[in-house]
Amino acid sequence: MSSILKQITVFTLLGLASTYQIAGSNQEIRRNKFGAMEVIDYTETGMKKTIMKPFKSFEKDYIRQTEFIKEAQDQIQVNTEKAATNSLYTCDNREAGDKDSSAYFIPLFAADLTKPNEVVTFTEGQCFQNIKFSYLQDPTTKDVVVTIDASKPKSLMCKDWFLIGNTDFQHTETITDKGTHTLTFTNLNSDE
Repeated sequence: MSSILKQITVFTLLGLASTYQIAGSNQEIRRNKFGAMEVIDYTETGMKKTIMKPFKSFEKDYIRQTEFIKEAQDQIQVNTEKAATNSLYTCDNREAGDKDSSAYFIPLFAADLTKPNEVVTFTEGQCFQNIKFSYLQDPTTKDVVVTIDASKPKSLMCKDWFLIGNTDFQHTETITDKGTHTLTFTNLNSDE
């Protein structure tokens, strides 16, 4: 077993690392918000990321449950402070497109990837004016590879946020750099 795989296994079993930078390389290992392990290889023209779906469901993963409760407590505190200053947005007072608005998190529909190797272009990103999406499924491993090619950023420090998934599996991805970003989803069952 390679040393990197051993490190991933150790960190997965211990549940200790949320981010681990491999010294002297452009590789990062971390656990994302949904409990999936991510191995990220940064390149000059983008990045390649492998996302391994968690072995445990949310109902059996006590670390994820604890993190969810902590995030909920933090949000309750923020909402309480905003309510005290009358700055808490509600359905009655929110403004469309306002980043502090209560429904700002709802994503715009960008692409429906239903056929392998089909390329879908989205031109209404908050950051990138041209985003091409495609996917393929490895016939041997059944891994799903989603490619996001982002170009023409509107500013130097902008980013686009994507929710990728179906009814059985979800993943969030933030793209800050132009280039080709490859996401490989592993450990998926046939429904996912």
